[in-house]
Amino acid sequence: MIYVFDSSSLMVLENYYPDRFPSFWKHISALADGKQLMSVSEVAKELDHKNTRDFLLDWVKARQGLFATPTTAETTFVAGIFAVTRFQALVKPKHRLKGSPVADPWVIARAAELKGTVVTEESADLKLVRIPAVCSHFNVPCLNVQGVMAKEGWQY
Repeated sequence: MIYVFDSSSLMVLENYYPDRFPSFWKHISALADGKQLMSVSEVAKELDHKNTRDFLLDWVKARQGLFATPTTAETTFVAGIFAVTRFQALVKPKHRLKGSPVADPWVIARAAELKGTVVTEESADLKLVRIPAVCSHFNVPCLNVQGVMAKEGWQY
């Protein structure tokens, strides 16, 4: 199983302090090191703009290979996302004006192209223009970090 993480899910990992949840970090690191957990370069940029705990930043820096540059196929998929007028709202006007990183469409495209699953903490309310709604529209599986733990059978 391939999991493509959004920045919201990577940031949730901050709640699992390595000294308190060592087996969680063993599992999540094994996914990352085994190329089953990945993300996109825009997520790395988003993380650079957040107040992130040092242990997560260190973990991410040790795994820069997780953050792929988009392929031509992914770029084409993103164009397909924005061809749906409703989904153009994924990029907020303030992000366009500031040139802020926007990872959401790239995360979805990477998961779609790799036949993977998007991992995000965004609301699953399909009425909202968020990652889960776009995933549902394009039949891309989507879950959160708790869902990854359940799917992988991790117990604590």
